[in-house]
Amino acid sequence: MAKKGKNLSKIYSLIGIAAVLVLLCFIAFCVSGDSSSINKKITEAPTEAATQVVTEVSTLQIATSPSQQATQRPTAAATAATEKPTMDVEIIGSIDNNSSLSQPTAPPAQPEALPTEAPTQIPTEDAAVQLNQLISESGYTAEQIYSVGINQLVVVNSFGTQADVYLFSNSDGLWKDEDMKCGGFVGKAGVGEKNAEGDKITPKGLYSIGDAFYTHSQPSTWLNTFRITENTYWVDDPKSSMYNQKVEGEQNKDWDSAEHMIDYNDYRYGFTINYNTNPVIAGKGSAIFMHCGNAPTAGCVAVSENDMLRYLDKLSTSKNPHILIF
Repeated sequence: MAKKGKNLSKIYSLIGIAAVLVLLCFIAFCVSGDSSSINKKITEAPTEAATQVVTEVSTLQIATSPSQQATQRPTAAATAATEKPTMDVEIIGSIDNNSSLSQPTAPPAQPEALPTEAPTQIPTEDAAVQLNQLISESGYTAEQIYSVGINQLVVVNSFGTQADVYLFSNSDGLWKDEDMKCGGFVGKAGVGEKNAEGDKITPKGLYSIGDAFYTHSQPSTWLNTFRITENTYWVDDPKSSMYNQKVEGEQNKDWDSAEHMIDYNDYRYGFTINYNTNPVIAGKGSAIFMHCGNAPTAGCVAVSENDMLRYLDKLSTSKNPHILIF
């Protein structure tokens, strides 16, 4: 039995060797018979592989080029930087046409309380209505006033020894309230027809406005002006040839009485009212002015110094200014 087993092993070994030889012969035949095809495949394979590798490498370079990453990443970051505040942060500031978002500023301060009274300036249409009403109360008609060619009109509406004072201006037939209304004073005997020198009455009527005057600092005005000095007098003696006139010095003095104007503190600013000037009637009244003051007068119109300066600043000789007193 042992001998028989050894023989079988040899047989199997020979069969295996024979199979290997057959396989080698077959491979040799295939190699020799199709060597050109195999050579072709061997030479082409690296080229295709190289092409594929180059393509993949190029694609990889395009997708991950360091220079592009360097330019793209800041852009993305910048986009995020500009978009993020609008999403997560409240922006305080504004954008103008010449710059980006301005620097943040502090929240605006709360506005101050509004005045309790509205401005008193009256629109042109209402101003004309109000002016016509005042003219009617004065006893004049609008035609009488407007026909004189007045472009500035001071209105003094009296009640007792006090008054409301207004300024209206005319431009191309449209009257405007200059928002200059203020309180004032008139003569101690009120407003009316003057009958005698020194009667304390402020003359009623419509009069042209003359020159502005002052004692120290020249005011802002478009009126002709003169400065009151130690030599300035206004003659109130009805017997004088210079009655109701301003004179400088006493060289040709023919009067017994005159106002030495520098002695009157209320005359620090004012303007003359051309009452009883053309013609001058002796004893009919003299030295009628609008000047500073806070009390009833001897026949003039008085307002505060501040209001006097405001009126002087507005009045202009070129606008044919007049004053209406009633």
